[in-house]
Amino acid sequence: EEEEEFDAVSTSTAWPVDENITLPALFDKEDKPFVNPTHYIIGSEILEPFVIPRYHDDAAPASAASTSNSANKKKNKQVKKRKKKTNFRAGTIAFRCRFCKHSPNKNDAPLATIYPETVGGLYRANLRFQAGHLNKCEDCPAEVKERHENAQRSGDRRSYEVQVGVRRYWISTAARKGFRNVTVKGKERLGFAPPVLQEY
Repeated sequence: EEEEEFDAVSTSTAWPVDENITLPALFDKEDKPFVNPTHYIIGSEILEPFVIPRYHDDAAPASAASTSNSANKKKNKQVKKRKKKTNFRAGTIAFRCRFCKHSPNKNDAPLATIYPETVGGLYRANLRFQAGHLNKCEDCPAEVKERHENAQRSGDRRSYEVQVGVRRYWISTAARKGFRNVTVKGKERLGFAPPVLQEY
């Protein structure tokens, strides 16, 4: 019930999102006083939001031997086209580690990309990323990891009431930046709509 209440804050029809749009980081300097220091480092320096493309990028290219034979070119194109699968999350928002997003080592560290299904799920997705990816990422700079570890060691345990307040702040600041809940083919997804600036 609590999660549903949180999710209701940012419901909109912000889908599909343009793949070329520039997305904001989860946190900026205005958020720093209100979030856990470890979360601030992850949300402002490590996690990068992006629009999920229409097609998966793992379509196998035709081999050099087959493409050299002109008689097989048409067949190769058909095979390549058949292997180019549409991504069922296309046009929605996910988050990835900005340091290993193009690295050949990214598969060695789990959770390099996370897929929050709602604005209310951003907080939990961050916790999964923090626990499962950061320490295993070979591409994350040692200086960033060290600052994150220092923030963890100096952090204090928060009461349940404070944790609820923190989660509410995650939702309110994400909504302020333009992240929205959307429903795509009956499934909850994360979308984006550029916030409208008010004139006074």
